[in-house]
Amino acid sequence: MDEAVDTNSWCSLRVLQKAARECARRKHARPDAIAFRVQEGEEILALADRLASGTYVPEPGRVFVTERPKYREVHAAAYRDRVVHHLLHDLLEPIFEPRMSEATFACRKGKGTHAAAGRLQERMWDLSRHGGIRLYALSMDVVNFFMSLYRPTLIELLRPHVGNHPAWPTIERLIRHDHARTARPVCPRGLFRMVPPHKRLGALGPDRGLPIGNLTSQFFANVYLSPLDHFVQRTLGIRGYVRYVDDFVLLDPSQERLAEAAEQIVAFLCEKLSLAVRARPIRAVSQGVDFVGYIVRPRYLLPRRRVVRQFEAKLAELDAKSVPIVVPHAGGLRLPGLGRVAGPLRCTRIDEATCERARAIWASYEGHLAKASAWRLRARIWRRHPGIHGYLRRTGGRIGRRFALVRPCDSFRAQVARLSTGIAPGGARARTVLVLKVGRFAQVAGGRGRPGVRRGRRSGVLWRFAGSLVRRILDAGHPVAVALEQSEWCGNVKRRHLAYLFEPMDAETKEEEL
Repeated sequence: MDEAVDTNSWCSLRVLQKAARECARRKHARPDAIAFRVQEGEEILALADRLASGTYVPEPGRVFVTERPKYREVHAAAYRDRVVHHLLHDLLEPIFEPRMSEATFACRKGKGTHAAAGRLQERMWDLSRHGGIRLYALSMDVVNFFMSLYRPTLIELLRPHVGNHPAWPTIERLIRHDHARTARPVCPRGLFRMVPPHKRLGALGPDRGLPIGNLTSQFFANVYLSPLDHFVQRTLGIRGYVRYVDDFVLLDPSQERLAEAAEQIVAFLCEKLSLAVRARPIRAVSQGVDFVGYIVRPRYLLPRRRVVRQFEAKLAELDAKSVPIVVPHAGGLRLPGLGRVAGPLRCTRIDEATCERARAIWASYEGHLAKASAWRLRARIWRRHPGIHGYLRRTGGRIGRRFALVRPCDSFRAQVARLSTGIAPGGARARTVLVLKVGRFAQVAGGRGRPGVRRGRRSGVLWRFAGSLVRRILDAGHPVAVALEQSEWCGNVKRRHLAYLFEPMDAETKEEEL
């Protein structure tokens, strides 16, 4: 690209390329990211021209409804607009970051939920003199914050610092843009009726609200509430203060002082920022403070009950999908792609998408629970949901995928080695035998030395006899994993994926199942 095209350094081609790279992180497989990347040169040139000439206007985005933890609208901007959001965030962050309080968390480097909970716990421990005096906490949050934020006030907060910058017209245009009117719904209409009217973007007036989901909205939220941080810490002199977006906690040894501070904060937010706030009852910190998904106490953290309930509800859904098919008698089981397999046996269908979803859910909540005093809780949840053991396994205290995902391989041997990873069912003593479909044949991977299994030639057994082969291996006491072949290529070999896991049933298990 020719750098001579750049007419403004803040939106030069080099800066836009950097913003596009940041926007593409963890989104490479998304259709809109792929479409942008295919024509990245033309897209960046067009954006640079519009931004430099002042003709940039946000495009219509998408809006959908999330159901957990509550029904709310989420707006997703067009991909090229997200590139602009990253551009403006990188421009504004160095200007406003030094002006923000150290007690402000969210959308800042190194200041996520775990850091916020740790900061609150640290302040509890210090202000209570290591548990030597009684300390109280006041929890407050802004009512319907993102939908009630007054955009003219936000513009006035930004203007003194960036009003003379060449990017100011673009920033102001982005803030004033009516996202609610132009957004395209992409979820069932019935879900929108579940969102309370006052929680919809634009419901409180044309000058109210920022779309939840945009990077700039999160940053502007911190800028908007920055005066509150300085008011609490400097004017009121509250030493124990932590804020995460619109939730904030005040700590003090005096209940009366916290009650007075609550009244002054309500008046300040109403007069200066046009916001309403609600306060929870003042309570001793020894009872715990509900903050960023944890119950925070001076010495330890506990996960919220709602978080644990949501975790177990998602695992229960996966349990229902992973129930094995049990054939306790000599009858047969006909399976797609494989044919008939004679019983008795236990069959688990392996679905790569469900396996990856199970790993993602467990990893997400594991990261949250790992910061809390919840070791026994995590072990109990693992035991309560045996269905996910078919997709996940515990290795050295860590939970990971039991089955390897399909990836391009250089050779058939490398593909077999990858598919063989972790195929043994939980608690199985006998080694699992891997049977692969290779063209019209069924081939046993590494069958030498196993009772009742003869190492086949490259051609193997005709695939129509694969069910009989599986039955012979089960009779020898070995679990069997079956990998089916697909028509497309994956690297240098045909794509194969694990589809079924068969386990032999002993006499006691048969009686229990009957």
